[in-house]
Amino acid sequence: MNFGYGGGSYGYGSRGENWQPPLFRIGKLPINVTGLVILLEVIGMLAVVIAPENTQSLAVFAPGEFLSGSFWQVVSYPFFEAPSVWLLLGLFFFYSFGGMVENALGRGRYVRLLLAVSLTPAVVVTIASLLGLPGILVGSHLPHLAVFVAAIAMMPNAPMAFFGFPIKWLAVAFVGISLLQFAMMRNWGAFLALIAVAYIAMWWMRQAGHVSQWGVVEDVMGPRSKRKRPSRKKASKKKKPVYEKKLKPRAKVASSNRKDIDRILDKINEHGLHSLTEEERQTLQKESKRS
Repeated sequence: MNFGYGGGSYGYGSRGENWQPPLFRIGKLPINVTGLVILLEVIGMLAVVIAPENTQSLAVFAPGEFLSGSFWQVVSYPFFEAPSVWLLLGLFFFYSFGGMVENALGRGRYVRLLLAVSLTPAVVVTIASLLGLPGILVGSHLPHLAVFVAAIAMMPNAPMAFFGFPIKWLAVAFVGISLLQFAMMRNWGAFLALIAVAYIAMWWMRQAGHVSQWGVVEDVMGPRSKRKRPSRKKASKKKKPVYEKKLKPRAKVASSNRKDIDRILDKINEHGLHSLTEEERQTLQKESKRS
């Protein structure tokens, strides 16, 4: 599986470039937002190992306990999780793709996305509980999966190494399997929360102008038929005089930059982030800082 799309997600682009200044460094290792989140999750995991009794109420979000006064659970549940292979895989995926999203959105938007996909599940599970649907949240699975979906939204048709099929199908499979697991456990709150964060991830990237066409329906069912709409005859109107306006040089430059960004995003969609040239990466970096 080729994870070169994200490069190195402590805030790097492809081939190890650091597109944004780090928050701080540990030795020579620069730590950006993605790296800081991973560091906090590792510390939380160690705390669960060292003091499982004292961290039990931190490692879960239970609507009943939250409404009874355990308000800290809305913030603590993603960071305190028992060690497992699934946590390791989640951290690896977050490491591989989180920095890619961070570079694309910029630090401010990325932090707001992380807050949205961490707090929304708690809100959804609480509302579901009040409506009589059982639900509970454990660990960082939903925020990690949401960031993965956000990353894939930028390059859904990039081919996966060794397998050859578009990487969007991996995201579809992960979300689908997680939904089936929640349904099997009758964890309907988490079931609805996963749908919510997946939608938020897609919407967030679309608002930032980074979503490419997934074409999932077309891949399964074939291309959609284009129906021609009957043309309506419009009454002839007098042509209004058109006054030509000279565009300002700045507008021309902005239009040219927009075309370059669109071309680069199309290239990422088809071949992955690692296919960009040095000049294209610099252009994308400047646009990310500007937004």
